[in-house]
Amino acid sequence: MNADLQRVPVTSLALKTGASDSTVILGGIPSGLSEVPVELKAGVASVVLKLPKGVPARVESHSGLATLSVPDGYTRADSGDGRVYTSPNWAEGVAGYSVLVETGVGSVRVEEY
Repeated sequence: MNADLQRVPVTSLALKTGASDSTVILGGIPSGLSEVPVELKAGVASVVLKLPKGVPARVESHSGLATLSVPDGYTRADSGDGRVYTSPNWAEGVAGYSVLVETGVGSVRVEEY
């Protein structure tokens, strides 16, 4: 599944998939929003999430045997049973994407474009 949502004012997104290859491209944050929640739940899948360069992002991962890759420059911190990665310009209350990743086996790659 490929979804190019660059021109769609996304206020939240939930992607739930089993065995698949998916690519989702998001655009800028709609005006008036401080945080856009993005939920990625995948079983045996490969997911690529593309975010605009310069838009703040926080990625929280709770994964089984899956791999997660984020752009260079993101900072990692452990949080309970997961990992949290933040872009250099992320701060609470600043307009950006808050991504929750829950996967079993496979890979999730966050990229900037």
